[in-house]
Amino acid sequence: MLKSQMTDCWNEVEKLHLAEWKAEERKKYMYLRDTLSKDERGKKSEQICETFCGLEEYRQAVEIFCYVSFRSEVETIALIDKILLEQKHLYVPRVFGREMRFFEIHSRADLISGTFGILEPILRQGIVEVSPSEDSLMILPGVAFDADGRRLGYGGGYYDRYLEHVPGCRRLGLAYACQIADVLPQEVSDIAADMVITEKQIYKKSIKNS
Repeated sequence: MLKSQMTDCWNEVEKLHLAEWKAEERKKYMYLRDTLSKDERGKKSEQICETFCGLEEYRQAVEIFCYVSFRSEVETIALIDKILLEQKHLYVPRVFGREMRFFEIHSRADLISGTFGILEPILRQGIVEVSPSEDSLMILPGVAFDADGRRLGYGGGYYDRYLEHVPGCRRLGLAYACQIADVLPQEVSDIAADMVITEKQIYKKSIKNS
């Protein structure tokens, strides 16, 4: 009984330590990202998206699931325009409480300011919810990534919870070079990207996890 109580206590201490470490890393990497000027972010985002669109994975993809950029994230608005212009199927997220679902959009006119002020799909006729298949590409935002694709999100767990149920799709993170960490705090529930693209290089996952 005492041993069990001590184990539970130790687990709680570990969780608290991990939460504090994650909070510190979020603060650090969001600061680094925010210190980039608007012009720098625009140029770097253009380089990142050009690299992404040059990938064989992108050229072959029919279905792409993509976040709509917010604040200092790698900008995806021009990428969204390109995906639509090339007549690929594009799905963007909408938040419902603590959950996230993806809906197909056909133009930027299908977006409206939603949760946290992020552009989300308008729920109207023709806007259909879709889940990723094994052939789909999922473009991930993130506060930071490491060279093996481990991802530090914003703390809400939206992508981790969503991707837990669709493990087969290919996951690509977009990040500025300043967001690449040597080491990141991780939990079992944290889901990694298969590839991370920055303005300087492409990182491919070597770890064997979900």
